[in-house]
Amino acid sequence: MAQSQLAAGLLLAIALLSGCAAQRELTLDVAPLVSQPDVPLDETDILAMSPAMLAFLDNALGADVPRSQRTGRLARAILEPGALGFSYDALRTLTAADAFDQRRGNCLAFSNLFIAMA
Repeated sequence: MAQSQLAAGLLLAIALLSGCAAQRELTLDVAPLVSQPDVPLDETDILAMSPAMLAFLDNALGADVPRSQRTGRLARAILEPGALGFSYDALRTLTAADAFDQRRGNCLAFSNLFIAMA
């Protein structure tokens, strides 16, 4: 019995010590970011509102909706099939105006649309 306990203890010690073994650090062989050329960025206003968006917003919310209810009403107006009927499309990252026109987009497109209209 003592011999089996000793063997079990030895196996446990070996298992615990193997977790402390040095691991080889893996690094990618890439040039530092500071040496990369400048890339011009697109200056598109991703939150710009089109006249159609403004009309939709006036129709969906109007002036009489209290501020405390605006976000809930806006979310329903964007998502409900009888209103805008926005649907999820994982492959479409769009501006707010494009998401409104296409009535679809991914989570970033929805965020752009919702933030622009909020």
